[in-house]
Amino acid sequence: MKTTFKEAMEIFAWPFFRLIRIAHDTHRQNFNEQAVQISEILSVKTGGCSEDCAYYAQSIRNAKNDNAAENMDILRKWTLAILRQRENQINQLSQ
Repeated sequence: MKTTFKEAMEIFAWPFFRLIRIAHDTHRQNFNEQAVQISEILSVKTGGCSEDCAYYAQSIRNAKNDNAAENMDILRKWTLAILRQRENQINQLSQ
């Protein structure tokens, strides 16, 4: 379905909270509200960021990033613990 310029301009005139409601309804129709997406960004070589940014904590120049692989292992264990806890809560609610 293509939206015409006139239709687009009419949408811009709608009240903000109407737009929020429509966006929320559309999202709920297309995505599972119980699902959680977990993403992580890392350098395969170091577990940290390979960019040389002075302000970024995971930068290769940051001396605290020497144990990046260990930090990633801790993060994975923490994430798995949270997912197990969430699964237990869901199971308790369904009983």
